[in-house]
Amino acid sequence: RDKTAMKDYYSAWDKVDVDELEAELDEEEKRQEESRRKHFEELREQQEEANKASPIEVGNLPSGVPEAHRKHLADSEKEKGNEAFYAK
Repeated sequence: RDKTAMKDYYSAWDKVDVDELEAELDEEEKRQEESRRKHFEELREQQEEANKASPIEVGNLPSGVPEAHRKHLADSEKEKGNEAFYAK
């Protein structure tokens, strides 16, 4: 910048298409988000397949616990495991 005249410097900036740059950045963010979403969908599908294949063993829960409560307990344990996994 110091070697060019101010007129040329500003003239060069006038030629920059900000809308095009913004569109390129938006497209890149969209691709990254799509890639991230696809990755997590694949992980979720793998987890669902694993859950179908291996039944959840309930250790010390009494037999009278309602299914909704069991589901809630299982989901909370799953979230704790996910938090521990991603905390690394």
